[in-house]
Amino acid sequence: NHSRRRRTRVTHTECEIIRDDEGKPIRLIGTIQDVTEAREFEEQQRRTSEKLIRSQRLLAQGQRIANTGSFVNDLRTGILEWSDEMYRIYGVTRDGFVPTRENIIEMIHPEDRENYSENNIVPKPNQELSVSKPRIVRPDGAIRVTCVERETIVDEEGKPISVIGTLRDITKQ
Repeated sequence: NHSRRRRTRVTHTECEIIRDDEGKPIRLIGTIQDVTEAREFEEQQRRTSEKLIRSQRLLAQGQRIANTGSFVNDLRTGILEWSDEMYRIYGVTRDGFVPTRENIIEMIHPEDRENYSENNIVPKPNQELSVSKPRIVRPDGAIRVTCVERETIVDEEGKPISVIGTLRDITKQ
């Protein structure tokens, strides 16, 4: 005795009634397409999207609580992406500040600028993790002490392709 597992299928149906000269139905033609897998895929995509949004919210809350922002610098495109917490720590907004090398160096405390520029902007070959503690001067004049940890990501040939890292506001520590 084999028990057959029945599965509900989702279909898309289109049909047309063919009529004679007097308008009397004489034939029905149409198609039925099984769209079960497409619907299941859409549902899976929706669930994945919800999980991603939930994960992003938790990460943002964790960064806010820990006073820690994160960044990614794509060395191939020159695009630098900051988390919301990075903007908050720097005292700037996404709309009013573009995180470029020049703009970031401008916000580093003048006494820390030279050391920061030399040691932190250009990734060192074979450098797994580097740490620095530059002070930043926010637009309102407040000085924040930070701890930056960054890691250089390399391609198969060992060439640096990106730098990822965190910046923690340690002013109160």
